[in-house]
Amino acid sequence: MAISVSQSKAKTWRQCRQQYHLKYVEGLKRRRIKRPFQFGRIVHEMVEAFANAEDPFDVLEKISVEKANMFAAEKEQYGEIIEDIRFIMTEYFDHWPENSLRYVRSKGKSAEHDFEIEIADGITFKGKIDAIARANRLRWLVEHKTFGRMPTDDHRWRNLQSSVYVRAIDILGWKPVDGTIWDYIKSKAPPRPEILKSGALSQRKIETLPSVVIHELKKHGLKTKDYAEFIELMKENRSSYFTRIFTPTSKAVVDMVFSDFVTTAKEIAEQHGKASTRNIGMHCDFCDYEPICRAALQGSDVDFVKEREFTKHETETEDNTDQSAE
Repeated sequence: MAISVSQSKAKTWRQCRQQYHLKYVEGLKRRRIKRPFQFGRIVHEMVEAFANAEDPFDVLEKISVEKANMFAAEKEQYGEIIEDIRFIMTEYFDHWPENSLRYVRSKGKSAEHDFEIEIADGITFKGKIDAIARANRLRWLVEHKTFGRMPTDDHRWRNLQSSVYVRAIDILGWKPVDGTIWDYIKSKAPPRPEILKSGALSQRKIETLPSVVIHELKKHGLKTKDYAEFIELMKENRSSYFTRIFTPTSKAVVDMVFSDFVTTAKEIAEQHGKASTRNIGMHCDFCDYEPICRAALQGSDVDFVKEREFTKHETETEDNTDQSAE
């Protein structure tokens, strides 16, 4: 059976055959995307636009207009997501020097490089590389990730996508990379400082960002010069919102991880549409398809849950949702 496999597809297969079956065989997709993933997708588009020398805030404005009704109807879930992203990304682009990452262009693009390569008889590996950039005189695979809780070293070594993509770069015949840059962006909404009974802005230390403070000052008709020290103090919070971690490439690790990936791809090719065993565990808390399994195990109407909470999408389309490190 000819089939295309992605890193996300392999990850899903390894985690739970039922999740894989619902996502890639039945083609089910949640009607409402969770806030962390919605945040990650929008930020990803903005960073891509910036890498391609376009205005990232034009992207945000377009999304704001297109999805205004949905965000308004689902305010309890999304909060002020557009405003939050505007604050956070304003700080992101101000925090990092413009040439801190010098993006490498390929086929007229500096980001989101689609590829498809054959890795076994009848099996192709499809993916999308965020970017390749030069920094510190070296060449790096760039992984843009959003997070709620900062990932640890343990999380990074368990994230096998970078090793698989490093090998894909070799197979494509591109110039090798020296390692991976993990470009982390915090997704937590920055809190707004309180207005005191006196009408002044509270200068109690909170984990917010300078642009938020300036916005609140203007909103309440207060002068920014009166709060210059507080605004400067809030710049210290940028380091908790934006972090770049450089991980050198290990050929031995890449060899091992890619070999395992090919083995998984062969399993998928042999059992696609046949295997749907549930793997119940802690990971179910974060699975989009948890309502379906819960309904099945509790004897509820599974078809009703599918119809109410899910839509159908193209089963072979890679949705590239692995942008959030949460």
